[in-house]
Amino acid sequence: MRPAAMARPEWAPAAPSARGPILVCAATSWEARPLARRLGLERSGPRLFSGAVGGRSVTLLQTGLGAAQTGRCLESLGAEIPGPDFCLALSAGLAGALDPGLSTGDIVVDLGPEDRALEAAAREAAGRRGLRLRLDRIADADCVLGPEAKASLRSATGAAAVDMEGRALRCWAQGRGLASVNARVILDEAAGAVPACFPDPDDAWALARGILSRPTLLPSLLVAGWRARRCLAGLAVFLEEFLPLP
Repeated sequence: MRPAAMARPEWAPAAPSARGPILVCAATSWEARPLARRLGLERSGPRLFSGAVGGRSVTLLQTGLGAAQTGRCLESLGAEIPGPDFCLALSAGLAGALDPGLSTGDIVVDLGPEDRALEAAAREAAGRRGLRLRLDRIADADCVLGPEAKASLRSATGAAAVDMEGRALRCWAQGRGLASVNARVILDEAAGAVPACFPDPDDAWALARGILSRPTLLPSLLVAGWRARRCLAGLAVFLEEFLPLP
């Protein structure tokens, strides 16, 4: 287990254009498909969904689980999408709470060094739909963390939440002078945990082996899946409002 604090890069991203297209990244099919469906995006490739949200062109890319897969997927993006010049890159999906004050279903948005206009857009989007929003730091880790590891990462970084892909997207965007945002919904609270013994949910055979090797954890996985669907529905509501605003 190797949690790593998410340092804020010292760079000045290009300001988002008025109505430029937005790239949204989600790690697994469990995150990408529900978000795409609720945002009205249609499948346009093996890992791609595209369409318009509030008149804004949006491409959703399913990157794979973790920073390494996300980085590789983003580096090959040009071969799959010859255009367009995105004005904003947004990492979306599930996160674990580090702050005990956060509850399952809360939205956490890490703007990094972005323009405060995006802060106003995030607050407006959440306010319109009555969503609980926290603008705060999101740290990164290379695996699912339990309560003790979360407490340690909270103490080391002061971050409010943790995910596995947001930093990779921010680094990719940084190299292109592109603005980036990390928007997550809390699945497991600081004192809780989701099953950590299961592999990438998009690897069906590995997932089946994981379940068969630890069948007693199947009920907790099903509960986590049910909660994840509800959480992602809330995140999609936030994105419906936020994506057209920047």
